[in-house]
Amino acid sequence: MTTERLAKILGIPEWPMDYNAEFEHFKKEWETVRLLPVLEENALQQLVEDGFVDEASAAEAMRCARKIEGDEDLLFALQCVYYALCEYRGPHQNELYIEPVPPSLGDYRYTFSMIVLIKCMITGVRRARERGIPEELLAEHKGAANGGVCEGGHIGTPGMFHWRCVCAFCTMYSLGILRFEPERVPPGYRMLRRKADGKLLMLYTAARSFDEYGQFVWEESQTVFTSKEATGRTDGYVITPDGRVTNRYLSLPEEEWETAFDGGDAALSFHIPPKVAYNAETIGDSFRKAVEFFGTYYPELGVRSIQSYSWLYSPQLSRMLPETSGINRLNRELYLAPVPSGPDGFYSFVFQTDGASFDLETAPTDTSLRRAFVEFVKAGGRVHNGFMYLPAADAQRFNEDAHTLYAWDLIKE
Repeated sequence: MTTERLAKILGIPEWPMDYNAEFEHFKKEWETVRLLPVLEENALQQLVEDGFVDEASAAEAMRCARKIEGDEDLLFALQCVYYALCEYRGPHQNELYIEPVPPSLGDYRYTFSMIVLIKCMITGVRRARERGIPEELLAEHKGAANGGVCEGGHIGTPGMFHWRCVCAFCTMYSLGILRFEPERVPPGYRMLRRKADGKLLMLYTAARSFDEYGQFVWEESQTVFTSKEATGRTDGYVITPDGRVTNRYLSLPEEEWETAFDGGDAALSFHIPPKVAYNAETIGDSFRKAVEFFGTYYPELGVRSIQSYSWLYSPQLSRMLPETSGINRLNRELYLAPVPSGPDGFYSFVFQTDGASFDLETAPTDTSLRRAFVEFVKAGGRVHNGFMYLPAADAQRFNEDAHTLYAWDLIKE
């Protein structure tokens, strides 16, 4: 089996390179794994009795499992995905954004994804109970592995499989108004803390190109400066709290600064539910609950950051909307950073469409945000999603005039 062959069986463009080590590991264990059942019937029945999987989905999964057991290629593919997700990686390392829908299964191609989810849920529920996580919180994951249509598409649609997997791992929880899952700080982002006064400074440490607004660009014609790779543990390009990378490279004395978090560290990524009282007070309450929860039940993670990727944190919003807008008022209380991205979040959440279907000339302009977006892009503006960061150690201090925590003396250009 090769990764090219595996991708073809799964019905995906390619097997993610970041999972090549897991693929090679699984190949060595295949002769043992191939003897294991696709689904443990007793464990699946227990999930049904506990309300995590409905009877119809369980029955469909078992019928499909019988088909897979008779096809060695499909059996290898399913078990490889499961082992890569659930057995070889920790709860903050599962980033397999694929859509496993094997074309050879025909009408059962989406059921394949459901089986992977059920296998992950069997393991996830067991491990969560071993950790002592309260049943009322575990109940949030009921239905995450069921089949059928979800949010406009099957569970195999891009993004939805990953979301359902995180739920099936029993590692995503609603705490306050926000929903948190373990992730990692992306490479290139570093936050330092000055030992003398506890003030924070955000730096960018990777080699990338930026435009005049301190946002990531790919085209040479839009590039104003290109960062170099930071070499020291306290080196990097200053990121302002409003989400701009500046062309200001600092090499700070290591004896005066410590790392609050760095690329690759464990983080809590949060999701923002619709139609909630989303403000600094309720956000701060969720941050504190999340740090306490994951510190209690997942102490081995050593969470160092809280983060979120969203169109809501786009630095361009400050140029689209007035300072008095609710979004901009809130963002001035947060710690923003740019992220390599496009306007997909605006398409999905503001216009309820995608990039392929979005037409700037016919886009609806019935809200101030939609009008501002269209006008901004027509005037030549480039829209990106954004990041929001906070050291987990500062969750208790959030919403207490948060920006006083910043080392403003070093941010000024």
